[in-house]
Amino acid sequence: MRTTPRLRATGGARAEILTVLGDFAEVWLAKEGHDGLVGINYLEKIQLATAPAMFGAILAGVDHVLVGAGVPGQIPALASRLARCEPCVTKIALEGEEQPVDHLFDPGALLAGHLPGPLRRPSVIAIVSLPVLAAYLARDEATRPDGFVIETSGAAPSARAEGAAGVQVGSAFALCEESAMAPHLREELRGRAHEGTLTVRNDPEASPTAFPFEVAELPGTVSEPEVAAARRRVCDLGFLRTPVRGPRGLAYRCAAEPVGSYVRKGGDAADTRGRQCLCNGLLATIGLAQRRPGGRVEPPLVTIGKDLSFLPVLSPGAGPYTAADVVRWPAAGAGEQVRG
Repeated sequence: MRTTPRLRATGGARAEILTVLGDFAEVWLAKEGHDGLVGINYLEKIQLATAPAMFGAILAGVDHVLVGAGVPGQIPALASRLARCEPCVTKIALEGEEQPVDHLFDPGALLAGHLPGPLRRPSVIAIVSLPVLAAYLARDEATRPDGFVIETSGAAPSARAEGAAGVQVGSAFALCEESAMAPHLREELRGRAHEGTLTVRNDPEASPTAFPFEVAELPGTVSEPEVAAARRRVCDLGFLRTPVRGPRGLAYRCAAEPVGSYVRKGGDAADTRGRQCLCNGLLATIGLAQRRPGGRVEPPLVTIGKDLSFLPVLSPGAGPYTAADVVRWPAAGAGEQVRG
């Protein structure tokens, strides 16, 4: 069985084509059956995918591009060039170096010259948690987004009253019936939260990106030490690989890959301690677990916010609720019944 081609700073055209197609399909499907707005959320940390992913979304008519997990200063200009189907350069950070490398993405070459003409540029929304980051992005026209999402907990019921144009909600949608999370995991999370037995821990080691990661402790998932220890370390998806400069040119490593491989690429074995493969774990969480020789199946790695105070309103008795219920919840205000 052949593995999926992976993105690279130079070359990697097959992976870029798959990335364009994947994002096009996601946005196209999300826009079906209604005339509402559709946005797509990217991580600045995953820089190799940014240009092809955004181009695929723009081809499908995405309305908003939201970017967090980093400093998205190059995204506004990138969105403008992609909407004009122009070649563009993404600055790719190299681990341990100040000087980034240029990654060229050319929509014309990808489409063999069959360009669709100027496309509608989506608005770019930067996701920030610190006022200083918002001020930094806003001071220069080249880096200034069209708006901001201010990250904080418990803000949804009162944000509109404070002047926000809208709210971004995560955990409440993650546990609704339309969520991509596997149904049995949604049900267990709601049930344990209702019983008061759910533990969500802030794990500083789990993510190979070194960002703190909130892990829900559920049986049969990577949150259990014995499940994590039994899983064979493998990096065959590689979405979170970090480019580094090696003796033979650029290499790509991830602290969750096999320890020997990581060390051969110049990494410190100590950095691999406690790291989990988010790529495989999160795909398993949405029911797309990869199957391994011998019948082994990748175990889920479930993440959810610690603040689940919305559940008594949206899910009394741990019952199911819909995305429509979540939309009505901030408008109704905290503590009110929102079922339609």
